[in-house]
Amino acid sequence: MINYVKRNDIFSDFRRGLFNSEIARIHNCSRTTIVGLRKLYNSTVADKKHPEALEDLLQSPPKYKDREVDSPILTDEIRGLIDTDLATNAVKVATGLKKQQKKATDIHADLCRAGYSISYRTVARYIKSKKGKAAASEFDCFIKQKYVPGERVEFDWGEVRIYIKGSLRPFNMAATALCSNGRWGQLFTRQDKQAMMEAHVESFKFWGHIPRIIVYDNMRTAVKSFTGGEKTPTLELTQLEGYYGFKHQYCNVRSGNEKGHVERAVEILRRLAFSRRDHFDSLEEANEYLLSICRENNEAVQALIQEELDVMQPSIGEMACFEADYRHADKLATISIDTVHYSVPFEYVDRKVWMKKYSDKVVIFNMEGPSKIEIARHERSHIQEDWILDLQHYLKVLKVKPGALHNSMALRQTPKALQELFDTYFTDNPRGFIELLLWAKENKYTYQDLCSSVKVARMKGVRTITTDSIKATLSETRSMVEVLELPWSQGIDNSAEQNIASLGRIFNSHFQNQPS
Repeated sequence: MINYVKRNDIFSDFRRGLFNSEIARIHNCSRTTIVGLRKLYNSTVADKKHPEALEDLLQSPPKYKDREVDSPILTDEIRGLIDTDLATNAVKVATGLKKQQKKATDIHADLCRAGYSISYRTVARYIKSKKGKAAASEFDCFIKQKYVPGERVEFDWGEVRIYIKGSLRPFNMAATALCSNGRWGQLFTRQDKQAMMEAHVESFKFWGHIPRIIVYDNMRTAVKSFTGGEKTPTLELTQLEGYYGFKHQYCNVRSGNEKGHVERAVEILRRLAFSRRDHFDSLEEANEYLLSICRENNEAVQALIQEELDVMQPSIGEMACFEADYRHADKLATISIDTVHYSVPFEYVDRKVWMKKYSDKVVIFNMEGPSKIEIARHERSHIQEDWILDLQHYLKVLKVKPGALHNSMALRQTPKALQELFDTYFTDNPRGFIELLLWAKENKYTYQDLCSSVKVARMKGVRTITTDSIKATLSETRSMVEVLELPWSQGIDNSAEQNIASLGRIFNSHFQNQPS
């Protein structure tokens, strides 16, 4: 191969007047190569329009035609792995997950992580041969920026689609990025103001520090209105600024490049995390996985990240993020929040209450007295016209109207095990079931305790399950087992078996120690 050093030596031989054959022998190359180089040299020297043409030629490396040479490293096994990733990409594109497909860099990184020794260029060339040449992008020009480390953090949203328990669902990923390319992200069910506030709180908790400036585009969660070119921040953004002490800065309209770090962060975190894995059992599991990807990404620039954090202000206690307002309870003992109905105790029908709306929950308070007292708490629903009801709020009414229990929506929203308890033993005695629930609440027994007691009673040989038999079983066990400290409305399914086993062991021990 003729590199630029050998080529310039050959040019020197031309100036010395050596013959082509002699030069070819000296440099161990073909005479045809020397002839071609001499033609190039002579035409350059003769170029009168460009007086520095020879100097330019001497400083320019030789040009070669690209050859599609298959690398011996690119084995059939590696081709198969790459083809599998490309096939997965095609499925993602077909199912609306185009932004979560692997790029050539991701495929190459995965191959290296798996122990294969192969260059990125080889991988990219193979992928290009499979996909064809990409269309050239439109010309644009940007101005290189330089920021003071630790001065600013950029914030943005991006859409992610993943499977939760087999169901494909869209989520909103909040992301922040440092100038050092340190990155953080978290998934939310909605891109609303409460989620925006909680995203800031979680981001500050992750970094442990607060920047002087946070940069936003013209997102509705950060910009309340435009007036004559001036942008007014949302109330929630001003609350965050007042609590944490940072200032906001907006990008120009349609100028996402002004916050290029976070634009890139959204793209990279979405791809790195969810091109590898997109099936989870819960949103919590998905977020834990996403945080692990953030930490993995940040390892490569940890020293630079630390330089930025060192000049930021340390973070303070976490800010509570909610929207508060009055609501009027209707005749169904519910209040409406964003078209969703949430129950309150029946005593508050036709009365005003105070509610706090968080991104994941709704908490309701009374309006009487010197201080507000919590009267209801619900997991927040984002389904239009949904009903979220707590059976406990209606028990005293159902005591007067027991016939309404069987088809009540509140009953069908209780844990499955409690519904089965009613359907199996109390369909003909709804009044007895209601009395049992009221007695259990008064004596601080949980739904879980009620359902567990039935299995314990069966173990003891009780044939008929009634209100009295359940009461007797629970009263007997209270002296022998510590009552589980669980909220009244907490679910049953996760820990019922554990409770049953504990009760069973206690009863077996008790019976074995009885005198014969």
